[in-house]
Amino acid sequence: MTIIKGKFSKQSKELVLRKSLVIFQFITSFILISGTLVVYKQIIFMEDYDLGVDINDVIVLPGPDILDSTYTETFNAFKEELLRNPNIIKVSTSTAVPGRKAAWNAGGIRLLSQTVDEGNQYRVIGTDFDFVKLYGLSVVEGRNFSPEYGMNDQTVLFNETGVKLLGFIDYKEALDKQIFFWGDTFRIVGVLKNYHQQGLNEVQDPLIFRFYESLSAYYSIKHLHTADIQTTLTYIQEEWNLFFSKNPFEYFFLDDYYKEQYKDEFQFGIVFGTFSFLAIFIACLGLFGLSSYTTVQRTKEIGIRKVLGASVLKSILLLVRYFVYQILIAAPFGLVTSYLIMSSWIENFPFRISIGWWFFLIPVLIILIIAVFTVIIQVFKTANVNPAESLRYE
Repeated sequence: MTIIKGKFSKQSKELVLRKSLVIFQFITSFILISGTLVVYKQIIFMEDYDLGVDINDVIVLPGPDILDSTYTETFNAFKEELLRNPNIIKVSTSTAVPGRKAAWNAGGIRLLSQTVDEGNQYRVIGTDFDFVKLYGLSVVEGRNFSPEYGMNDQTVLFNETGVKLLGFIDYKEALDKQIFFWGDTFRIVGVLKNYHQQGLNEVQDPLIFRFYESLSAYYSIKHLHTADIQTTLTYIQEEWNLFFSKNPFEYFFLDDYYKEQYKDEFQFGIVFGTFSFLAIFIACLGLFGLSSYTTVQRTKEIGIRKVLGASVLKSILLLVRYFVYQILIAAPFGLVTSYLIMSSWIENFPFRISIGWWFFLIPVLIILIIAVFTVIIQVFKTANVNPAESLRYE
């Protein structure tokens, strides 16, 4: 009797250990699957979000480093030649393009009616006449820079965040107001709708746009969406070599440049997805081993049930239910832990998704489906064994 008790005690401890390991694997799987869902949903959200700026079909050339006194005339001639190509829609030059924080920075900007202490910090983008139109920016009040008006170099545009920082709620009231900026006085002629100069992982800076007739930092080239983009690039390079032969020809596609801001998030998603797959695979191995062990232990029970008229399906459901309980035990621990981790992670994004019902339901369904099929594969063989052989099993 003592020997039998010792045997049962040992088997019981081994079974508890196996169950505990499988439950722990399920907890890990819940954490990784739900976490992967959040990461990928946030990435898709950022890719599909309306940025308020058109970054598609734009080729950007870093401007020439070697300049001379004829640069303005040279650039204008280069621009005219590019626009002769029917595949090129617009050409603009600026000190910054969407995808990175504007490099120019200015402090102490204020209305002339304000005191020095009321000055604020702004990011500054130098643009020409075509920047706003090329990038599809919306003018919510006032106007854009235009050759129809004089003294454009004494005027500025603000984005919505910038004009609010000046203290205006009604944007119309900001028009024609004068500001102190870089030791000079400028007049506000327009307010642009907020757009995402940077990715959704950054807040929207207050921006000022200042007019310059010709700049050399970046050339933005808007082209038609065609399959033969290489022909357009070849044309641009040929013209570049004619006008800026002393400078190397370099370019990038703006949509790719913009997405580079999400490189860390993409890598994080890949890592999370990889570990999720491994966790599920390991959990399946553990589940397969435990289901195999449990099925062998209950072979005679299954045989007796079949003799008494139980169907194969009922025998399968008997053991599936046994494992579903373990999943339901693991689910609250895994999902709550993951929720706390991912809520903290997603708080880093000023523009983000909301964690909803899918966060809790989808991982449970995935684990249940995988677990049920894994168990069925093992149990189905035993459930179809002849009851006579099952009853002889020791």
